[in-house]
Amino acid sequence: MCIRDRLPTEVLGGALGEAATLAAVSSGLAREGIPREHPRHAPLTKRLGRFVRGAWLAGRVARGATLHRELTFAIHVPIGDAAGEGRALLRGAMDLVVVTDDEVAVIDYKRARGPGLEPYGFQLELYVLAARSLFPEARTVRAGVVFLGGDPETPLWLPEAASEGLASRV
Repeated sequence: MCIRDRLPTEVLGGALGEAATLAAVSSGLAREGIPREHPRHAPLTKRLGRFVRGAWLAGRVARGATLHRELTFAIHVPIGDAAGEGRALLRGAMDLVVVTDDEVAVIDYKRARGPGLEPYGFQLELYVLAARSLFPEARTVRAGVVFLGGDPETPLWLPEAASEGLASRV
């Protein structure tokens, strides 16, 4: 678990205002072992604050989105030959799942600057499968990364994967 997962839900989406959000993030970092006098404390506070107050997340919260942090999953995926005789159970936890009337968006946090999704493709496709199984009524499911070391306001999205064959690619 990390600071983002310990923030009160009201902080996500900027409902508390900028000063209160930054204070909550700063306090959370201090609780997680990054004291205020640490050289990375101020930059991390600023970056996390930008995401939780950013237009993308704030817009969804304003539309009544439901936020799930560290949402766990377990899904079976086929392994082996095309006959699908074998199956593997994959388990994990998605950092943030934002559910609105028209979509389910899975967000994974990375401390890196980005900018590419290539190293995270398998993980993001797995998250799409997991979200589809947890939210079967969702019209759109997508997964993306927020690079906290770069521009954290807007997620970088995995290109839409074709629904058919996703499980076999994972």
